[in-house]
Amino acid sequence: MFILTLSVLALWSPGSEPGTVASVAVGSHYRIECHFEHGASADQALAVAEAVWPIAAGLYPDETGIGPSAAAQSPLVVHLYRNARDYNEAENQLTGGLYRRNQAFAHRMSRTAHVAIQPALGDRALDQLGLPEQTLRLIAHEAAHLARFARMPNNGLHPAWFVDGNAGFVDQEVMEAIGCSPGLESDPYTSQEILSLQSLLAEGRLPSVRKVFRNTLQSISFYERYALRHLFFRYLWEGGFRDELEHIRDRFGHLVRGPDTPIELARSIHAILAPRGGMDSLDEPFQQYIRGFDPLWEEAHRSLTLRDGDWLQVGFPDDDATAWSTRRPATDTYSLHGALELVGGINPQLNLHFARAAGDFLTITFVAGHAPALYRYADADHSWHSLATGGPIVPIGRPQEFELAVEPGQVRLLIDGQLALHERCDFDPRGAWGLAAHSASAGRWSDLRIRPTAGKAPAGR
Repeated sequence: MFILTLSVLALWSPGSEPGTVASVAVGSHYRIECHFEHGASADQALAVAEAVWPIAAGLYPDETGIGPSAAAQSPLVVHLYRNARDYNEAENQLTGGLYRRNQAFAHRMSRTAHVAIQPALGDRALDQLGLPEQTLRLIAHEAAHLARFARMPNNGLHPAWFVDGNAGFVDQEVMEAIGCSPGLESDPYTSQEILSLQSLLAEGRLPSVRKVFRNTLQSISFYERYALRHLFFRYLWEGGFRDELEHIRDRFGHLVRGPDTPIELARSIHAILAPRGGMDSLDEPFQQYIRGFDPLWEEAHRSLTLRDGDWLQVGFPDDDATAWSTRRPATDTYSLHGALELVGGINPQLNLHFARAAGDFLTITFVAGHAPALYRYADADHSWHSLATGGPIVPIGRPQEFELAVEPGQVRLLIDGQLALHERCDFDPRGAWGLAAHSASAGRWSDLRIRPTAGKAPAGR
């Protein structure tokens, strides 16, 4: 892959003119235009986009007649914005706010994609951590749309289940390929997608396959629709219906825009699936497919991602990033080991949650410039209650090893082998544990491991 990276004179500081392109990276199929000066971000975004092409090329037939050299002659352009304000201004010029909520979209008429960095990162965190997982995933998602635009000329007639389903499939395949996802069940992002569909299924609200094909999904939320389309497409592709899916996809090339186009497409899908029992016959096996997953994370608020063996966590400005492990402690007495590092943010803070039961839980807060503190959260009135404080001041930019030692009725926290705090309190020792980054904070969790302990928790040196 040929990569050309350019850093031109930045005429604005982050958050000024969105029309200014400050860093550019060009590859074989894509061109990244950063509307802020950061060559490393342009290079990182390009590596993700270029990883899309071979996967997308296997999903979309080249119906242009031009051949594979077309993309190299005119690379597909992805615009990357430093913040929501700059993205919103560019998006408003193209679609009048239609994709403001998404903070990412691919524009069919101009054949360009536009992505805001999210969650927002300060300069130090961006330098240290690179682009957040959410941003990398959205770059892959929108780059997949651009590949479909380039290879399938009548892409405007493609139904929503195919449009977002295959893009979700591609972005996950790319995230795994570049080492930013440990797999569907282990990645907090896709793990939460699975959990959301399993919840719909348990509540009897999972839409039928017929409704997915017809895009009558008003009964479920915005994020649930994306999750459903992704996993339904993946089910067809990997679950024994690939030939039928490819046949349906090939029918798109024969569609002509008109008032009867949706009806014609529905009839084609019905005819293609008829030998396998029709649309309705897919409901039960698809539900079994969803039930068969065993997700490891409940990501209440994004984002937590695995990169180079570490868990990177970044909070959005309006909410803490929170991910709960679905693997509760197996014993009443255990220890949770690891290391943490505050990387940046307005008020940098990481939280280690544990003993979650019926919405209540305990947490250790690691706030820059303060000693670690133990709090109890009460879900009934959404209140926080301070229980104990102690240990060394939490620094920024330097990892600290920790050990949370739990046994019925008491908690000990060791920092770098030294006892930081010890508190006796009532809690469920087998309650769930989780990781959190305070709103607008960024940090790194390393070498996390939980193990049962015999007898009393360690006292420290």
